[in-house]
Amino acid sequence: MKADTANKLIGWMLIVLCVGAVAYAVILWLFATLPAWLVWVLIGFAVLVAIGTAMAAAEEYVTKQLGPLETRPRSRYIPNDVKAEAMRRDGGRCRKCGSTKELHFDHIIPYSRGGTNDVGNIQVLCGRCNRRKSNR
Repeated sequence: MKADTANKLIGWMLIVLCVGAVAYAVILWLFATLPAWLVWVLIGFAVLVAIGTAMAAAEEYVTKQLGPLETRPRSRYIPNDVKAEAMRRDGGRCRKCGSTKELHFDHIIPYSRGGTNDVGNIQVLCGRCNRRKSNR
């Protein structure tokens, strides 16, 4: 819900800022003796500034709503593509004993000790080897 609100906020901010930038450039063109190419350069610059401003405001909004990135909760969930890559890499067998029964996906560096869910930290173990390993 919060992310959806942030996306709507970003969208409206971009629309308002871009429309304002274009209107400003058109007014300059109508009431000044600027060449047309310079007006388009100003429009492009104004749009870039508007996008940068909107992104900074959106980042500030998201940080206020969710907190700094470092304090957001991590997830134990191992993505399916990481599971598939680990299974392919380990040949569909336990990495310790070679069994093909009761296979588990295991964190090499335990999640509780800061281990990540990337493919380099996931291995395939059978239930027996995984229970033996525990939190080591």
